[in-house]
Amino acid sequence: MAAKRLAMNVIQHCVGKLESSIKQLLLSLMSGDSKLVNNQIEYHGIIYDLYCCAPQILSGVLPYVTGELLVIDVLLALSSVMHLLCYDLIATIFSLIYLVMICGSSEF
Repeated sequence: MAAKRLAMNVIQHCVGKLESSIKQLLLSLMSGDSKLVNNQIEYHGIIYDLYCCAPQILSGVLPYVTGELLVIDVLLALSSVMHLLCYDLIATIFSLIYLVMICGSSEF
């Protein structure tokens, strides 16, 4: 925790010198470019920490975050539609089973 506070303090006091390097690092992390750094780094926490200590750094990164959020919304919507289709399919199957049980045959 002390290392994180120190890093945030350094960024806050040297934002002019570090801004372009930090933006480049964040964009590399967001794009999945693993040439510069280990791609296992969770950049969402870094973005929040930067927002707390030097929000001006994020001006060049926010369009990419917005794009990421839009993709997440699309994926969430697709997931919801798939769940609804699955429920509809299950309801149809149960309805067919019920009809077969009532009619006593597989011909309707």
